[in-house]
Amino acid sequence: MVAVVTLVGPHLLLVAYMHEETRASTPATSRTDLFASFMLVLVLASNFLVNVVGWEGVGLCSYLLIGF
Repeated sequence: MVAVVTLVGPHLLLVAYMHEETRASTPATSRTDLFASFMLVLVLASNFLVNVVGWEGVGLCSYLLIGF
């Protein structure tokens, strides 16, 4: 799951939905990286509190990306 989250998720999302010239200059790139970071926190969580932090972070980043 760590490989899927880090390699496939954000890159596939950015390649599929963004054009080449706008990919590096938009806030969506940083929001997608933040989404991947919180997804890693969620996948690698060893206790319930860290799991909740990861889950809330993924929800926040999803909200921000949908708003973009």
